[in-house]
Amino acid sequence: QRGYWEAQHHAEREHAIALSLQHDLLPRAVPEVTGLDLSVRYLPGEAGSHAGGDWYDVFELDANRVGLVVGDVTGHGVAAAAAMGRLRVAVLAHALAGLGPADVVKRVDTLLDQMGTDEVATMVYVVADPGRGRLVVANAGHPPPIIIEPNGAARQVDIAHGRLLGVRPPLPRRHEDVTQISSGGHFLLYTDGLIEPLERAGQDGIAHLCRVAEGFAGTAQELCDHVIGELAPEGTSDDICVLAATLTAQPHQRRRGRRRPRQLPVRAITPDSLSRSERR
Repeated sequence: QRGYWEAQHHAEREHAIALSLQHDLLPRAVPEVTGLDLSVRYLPGEAGSHAGGDWYDVFELDANRVGLVVGDVTGHGVAAAAAMGRLRVAVLAHALAGLGPADVVKRVDTLLDQMGTDEVATMVYVVADPGRGRLVVANAGHPPPIIIEPNGAARQVDIAHGRLLGVRPPLPRRHEDVTQISSGGHFLLYTDGLIEPLERAGQDGIAHLCRVAEGFAGTAQELCDHVIGELAPEGTSDDICVLAATLTAQPHQRRRGRRRPRQLPVRAITPDSLSRSERR
C-alpha cells in the first residue's frame, strides 16, 4: 500500500510540474488587433489525468495581418509540455521571418524529424487579414476550424488539410488555402479535447460542434463560453484549448501602426489549480 501512495504522489507531482511548465510556455498577452475581437479558453485536464500538450498563440505579422495557431502534441506530462513549447517557438520564429502558413507547417515538420524525438503533433495555422475578410489556412492533421457567418450559419473549414507533424519522412510540400469571412462573422480554433468525448461515444464531434455553434450571435468571449458550456460543462479528462475571433472590421478597412499588447481574457492554468492538484 505504501508503494501505491508513493506512486500516487509521484503522479500528482508530475502533473503539477507539467501544469506549471505549460503556464510558463503559453502566451500571457496577445496583440490588440483592430478588426478582431479575440478570446481564449485553456482548460487543463482533471488533476487525476496527465497534463497534455495543447497550445495556442496569437501574434501580429504586420499592420494588417495576425497569425493564430492552435496545436496539440501527442502524449502527456512534462515531455508533452516541453515539446509544446518547442513547437510554439518554432512556429513563431518562422512566421515572423515572413513564411506563409504552408511553409511554416513544412518547416516545423522538418524540425520534428531532425530532432529525432519521435514526437507527433497536429496544428492549424491561420493568417487573418480582418480588413479584407480573408483567412489563409494550413492544417496538419488538426480538427478543422469552424466559421459562423453573421446570419448564424456554421460550417467547418475543411481546406488545406494535410498529414500531421512528425510522421517520417517529412512531406516535401505543404498546402494552404484561402477562405473568406464577413464582418460580424466568427471563427473558432480548438483542440480535440473539446470533441473527443463525443467521438469516443461514436458521434461526429465536429458536426455536433457545428450544431452547437449554429445561430450564435455574441462576442468571442461568449462564443468560447458557449461551446465549452455545451460540450464540456463538467470539465474534461483531457486538456481543452479554444480560440475564438469575431471579425469587427468592415471589408477593405485597413489599419495602420501597431498597438501595445493587451491581456487576453484567458481562463488558463492558475496557481490555485496547481495547489489543488498538489493537495489531491
